[in-house]
Amino acid sequence: MSKKCIVSSCGQLTNRYVLPKNEGQASIWLQRSGNREMEKKKQKNATICPRHFSNQCFLEYGLKGLKKGALPSLFLPDYTSTGVEGDNFFFVKRESPTRTHIPGILKALEMPALPSTTGEFSPVAKVKTPTKTYGKRITDTQPKRLKPMFEDEEPIENIIEESDKHQPSTSQEGLSYIKFDKHRPSTSQEELSYIESDKQRPSTSQEELSYIESDKQRPSISQKGTRAQPSLHSTNITRKKNQLKNKSMAVRRTTVQLQKFDTPNIGTSNLISLIEQNRDFLETVTTSNDVSLNFFASNMRNLQCKPKGRRFSLKDNIFALSLYKHSPRAYRFLSKFFSLPSRKTLTNMLNKVPFLAGINPAIFKHLKTSVAKLIAEDRNCIAMVDEMAVQPHLQHNERYDYIEGFVDLGGGNRRIQFADHALVFMAKGIRKAWKQPVFFGFCEGTTATDDLVKCITDVIKELELAGLTVVATVSDQGATNRAAINKLCNKKTGEALLYHPTGEKGAEIVHLFDPPHLLKGIRNGLLTKDLKFKVGEDEKVASWEHILNYYVLDRKQGAYVHCTKLTDEHVLPNKIRKMKVKMASQVFSHTLGCDMHQRARITKRLNLPPSDPDFLNPQAMDTADLILFLDKLFDSVNGLKRRPPPGKPLLSVVTETSDHLSFWTSAISTLRSMFFVSDSTSKSKSTSSYPSIKNWISTLHGFVYVREKVLKLFDFFSPRSFNQDPLENFFGQIRSHAVGNTTCSSFIHSFKSLLVSRFSSSHSVGSNCEEDLSEGPLSTLKRFVLQQENVPVSEGAIERTPVKEALATDFATDYVAGAILKKFFRRFSCDACYKYLSSAQPLPEHLQVRQFEGHNLINPDYLFSYTLNNTTIFILEILPSIIHKYGIKKIILTELQNQHFQFLLCDEHIHLKHDDLFKVIINVVLFDYIKLLNRVLRGIDLRLIDSNDLFRKAHEKFLKRIPKSKRRRQEVYQRSS
Repeated sequence: MSKKCIVSSCGQLTNRYVLPKNEGQASIWLQRSGNREMEKKKQKNATICPRHFSNQCFLEYGLKGLKKGALPSLFLPDYTSTGVEGDNFFFVKRESPTRTHIPGILKALEMPALPSTTGEFSPVAKVKTPTKTYGKRITDTQPKRLKPMFEDEEPIENIIEESDKHQPSTSQEGLSYIKFDKHRPSTSQEELSYIESDKQRPSTSQEELSYIESDKQRPSISQKGTRAQPSLHSTNITRKKNQLKNKSMAVRRTTVQLQKFDTPNIGTSNLISLIEQNRDFLETVTTSNDVSLNFFASNMRNLQCKPKGRRFSLKDNIFALSLYKHSPRAYRFLSKFFSLPSRKTLTNMLNKVPFLAGINPAIFKHLKTSVAKLIAEDRNCIAMVDEMAVQPHLQHNERYDYIEGFVDLGGGNRRIQFADHALVFMAKGIRKAWKQPVFFGFCEGTTATDDLVKCITDVIKELELAGLTVVATVSDQGATNRAAINKLCNKKTGEALLYHPTGEKGAEIVHLFDPPHLLKGIRNGLLTKDLKFKVGEDEKVASWEHILNYYVLDRKQGAYVHCTKLTDEHVLPNKIRKMKVKMASQVFSHTLGCDMHQRARITKRLNLPPSDPDFLNPQAMDTADLILFLDKLFDSVNGLKRRPPPGKPLLSVVTETSDHLSFWTSAISTLRSMFFVSDSTSKSKSTSSYPSIKNWISTLHGFVYVREKVLKLFDFFSPRSFNQDPLENFFGQIRSHAVGNTTCSSFIHSFKSLLVSRFSSSHSVGSNCEEDLSEGPLSTLKRFVLQQENVPVSEGAIERTPVKEALATDFATDYVAGAILKKFFRRFSCDACYKYLSSAQPLPEHLQVRQFEGHNLINPDYLFSYTLNNTTIFILEILPSIIHKYGIKKIILTELQNQHFQFLLCDEHIHLKHDDLFKVIINVVLFDYIKLLNRVLRGIDLRLIDSNDLFRKAHEKFLKRIPKSKRRRQEVYQRSS
């Protein structure tokens, strides 16, 4: 079939129609197409797309296809439609009969309709009677032709003509369910008797039959037992009649079903006119977004298709994937009412995305293409880095043939350590709100300092090669993050942390610590210690005890409270959710600070005794001053809008005239005076002893540096662009996909799903951050969904670890051997190989219990079981040293070939199928080995923890993750066993 429309000015690749079998009609198609080469060749497989046919050419009643005799008439280079009916349809002229001995007398009879079982009668057909003569048919001066009722059938004269050509007969009969169109032109020069029925169609129980006979009148079919014996000619007519009758019944059943739903039976042209008249519908369509329109169009396109006949575009699959990842249960529910891709279709599409840990060249290649379309100001960005906890779990990746769940930072540098954290780098625009994850890896605990330094350096270099300008890096204040940044900094300007991987002058990168993490750090220190600080020359002491007293007092004062958002999780130390940012920011708020200051001041002015119910320690005014200071400090680095809200002048963007620079300068001096003490009487500690204070100072110096650098390029910038909220939202969406139990494998799948669907949401419900207003990634994975990536097989020495005899020689070997043979012989059939590998003897008696009726295993031969046992021992010996490598199955297969393990097969298959049998054995052994390791990691099977070092490491990993009370019980159980 031609790949595109043959019309010379078209060439579309949409649904096309093949040339008809009728040579005359096909010639007109080729002539009107304007394609001279195709017209000369007269290729029967040429196609024309639907846009060249008028609406009258298509089938009605929701059926697909063209009517019989349809001709192209629209958008043709060498043909212009005249507007008559002959432009759209083709009818073959009937030759005059040459048999003079047949009396060509046609009588048109008026016959009443058959009585209905419901007591109603169908209308009587109106029949015109032509002029009688013998030997020929007489036509009117204005010849007319019959219009077929069913567009996929031939005109009725063609049916009779076909009968006349093959069978001699003195009578001509036909069945007509024909609604004649009086105004329809005809190319025929002869007229056949026709029946013009009323507009109302009879019901399915009211059949109307019209007979066209010769001189001898045929008896009515309502007279039972009086039907004449059918001739050979009448048999052919009966066959055509039955075909017409069946199609008529099918159309009528469809009509009745549509009438039940009050659906008007209208054609395509009428439907278009109704849509154009419906202004509300047109307004809805024009104002809808692309996602809604694509979803509506996809459902309309696949509405009448069977599930396996539905076809979806890449946009449809990506939207369905985002729905499925949000809630598989909701997706299954929606699939009952809408045309959605199957789960297998979505997973197959996702598996085609090449994505491995570390620097992904494909991402940066497409990122470079997207960055080239941005203006210079929009290319300025920050690089964020953070870690997310994952559950230790192993899973084999069939596509890339490696086991997910080990420490992997890219570059083929995988280690035999069970990963429990995922490391992610994300780039985010400063002026334009875009974000793009560019790197992920897996580590155990926190990433080592040297590894983190290398990752930061590699990511920044790749971002700059892609055309982006990295202004700053952002991270939390973890110990490894601080150590890595201190190692990267090659010089200091004031207290700002400046560095650059290449050492280029004038292109330094400043490092900022995430302000929400710094705020939580001050709160956590204040829970156990008092904080001393200076405001001007006044020394002040803040204590968490004052906040506790205020919280109790606020609840006792009347029916209403002043701080409505405070709960026990904000104030009580044993209930505080320390990882939640809002638990700290809502305590260090302007509302609480002002009310606390006012109450403490009233107590001091009225000199209230401690027994008074309204008493609040007057020293709480110092704590209130600290709260108000931290509220302004957090506002100054969290502004987003150009116009600040009332009473919050610092909660806005940074400009040349804003108060941010003056406040940051005074805030740095206040922070320098801060230090924590065990109580108010203890000696002071240096600021370096508490990281949060020191990191606040360096971050404010960094913002001063960013202000000086960025305001040369822009009129303003948003301080909120320099925090980790986009990355925290990204983590929240990944956790929602895995319902909290995120493993390395599920992390990778969720990572790809979010990139493919452009995150589909800017904020994750319940996430530990503000809503992210970024537009989405610059480069999605849509462009290389079909891209292939080859993963090299890891190389290196292979060590063998001896396997204990109890693990290798077990009673289940014969049973597993039978299961392996059953899987192996599913792929091919060979009686000789079957005789060599199986045995006529039944399985051992203790295995007969596991036999199920109709699912018998193959009885393995003793030699096969023995060789399988040796092969399994060898695989288990080398697995601990290669389990972390890429191409693990290929490595095992190569080692088995080098060891010359041989199974007895026939001469034809000894070389062809030997490796296939090895592959089945490798799949079984590897699956069982990974399953045992996962059980040890979960602590539900401790029988094999002493078998080798890998199982011992898995058990130690489990003990580190459980509370101390459960750990003691595990140690007691281990000693007793």
